[in-house]
Amino acid sequence: PCTVQGSHENATDDCELGAWCWTYDETPICVELCHGPGDVLRCDDEAQFDCHLYLQATIGFCLPNCNVLTQDCPGDDLCLPADDTFLCVPPSDMPGQLFAPCAGGVTTSCAQGLWCMPAASALECDQDASDCCEPFCNLNDPDSVCPGAGQICASIYGSIFVQPAPAPYAHIGICTRPL
Repeated sequence: PCTVQGSHENATDDCELGAWCWTYDETPICVELCHGPGDVLRCDDEAQFDCHLYLQATIGFCLPNCNVLTQDCPGDDLCLPADDTFLCVPPSDMPGQLFAPCAGGVTTSCAQGLWCMPAASALECDQDASDCCEPFCNLNDPDSVCPGAGQICASIYGSIFVQPAPAPYAHIGICTRPL
């Protein structure tokens, strides 16, 4: 556990050298800072943690990686896409449910298993809202059915991210209408 005094770039915490105070699973805890030469930042245990860049990529800290389809993060934490991996992050105060309006660009504005997508991705969304919460899906699972009328399971790589899908995540999709 840890405490923080100040805010943003001027904050200080009581974590040991090489760690940073992060609110994780509702309790502020010390997490390892990423380290490495130049712009190649890593975590000590890369099998369980990935480096998450923060403050315009000026600092990086290690967060648990996760499975976005099973949402295997502890407590109410969300498993969300982050660059070329998936990380556990604390949810917002009032995460939106399926088809609820959400704040585009705020990755934690939807509940577990959901991502903020353009409202046009589902007929059930309020079309006057700019964005709404849609579920992740598995491109390799024929039983992975999207809940919205006329929705398909489309790769998040191409709809959320422009880069090609990293091999371990090529099956990750998001429910959307063909746009």
